[in-house]
Amino acid sequence: MSDNPRPEDLRGVSWWFRTLDIPADLKERHFILHFESVRMRAEVYLDGRLVGYDIVGESPFHADLTPFIKPGEKHQLAVRVTNPSGNFHWQDFNIDKWDNYHVPPGRGFGGIIGRVKMKVVNPVYISDLYMQNTPNLTQVNAIISFHNNHLKNVTHDIEVIVRKKRTRKKLFSGIR
Repeated sequence: MSDNPRPEDLRGVSWWFRTLDIPADLKERHFILHFESVRMRAEVYLDGRLVGYDIVGESPFHADLTPFIKPGEKHQLAVRVTNPSGNFHWQDFNIDKWDNYHVPPGRGFGGIIGRVKMKVVNPVYISDLYMQNTPNLTQVNAIISFHNNHLKNVTHDIEVIVRKKRTRKKLFSGIR
C-alpha cells in the first residue's frame, strides 16, 4: 500500500482460508457458520464447493455446512470477499457503480469486518431468539424459532431463564 492511498488501492477480491478438523464423534450434529459482517459480497466455499453467500454486505448471514461436512476429516474453508469500491476518506457523496448496483463508500474497511463463529448444534435447535417490546414498559414478548432437521415431528421441553445482564440475577424462569 502506498503512503498516499487512493480508492483503487482498496478495491478488488480478497480470500480468507482456514482448515477445519471436525472430530468424528460429531456425526449426528449440524454445522452452521455465522458471519457478523462482511464488506461487501461474500462467497463461502468448503473444499472448493460454494456452500453459501451474501450479496447485501455488512449484515449478518450464515451458511449451513452440514451437507458438506464429513466428521473425522479435515476440510478447507475459504471465503472470497469482493469489494468493488474502496475509499480512504469519510465523505458520503462518492457512490460507486458496480454492474447495475450503486454501492456506498467502503471507507477502506473491506473484507471480513465482524466475528465469525461455527455453531455445532443438535438436529433440533433454537435458530433465532427475538425480544419484542410491548407498550407495557415492564413486559416483553420472547419469540423463539426452532429448526427441526428430523424427518418427523418431535416434542421437547424448553426452559427459559431471563437474567439481568450485569448481576446475572434471575428475573424469570419457566418451562414449556
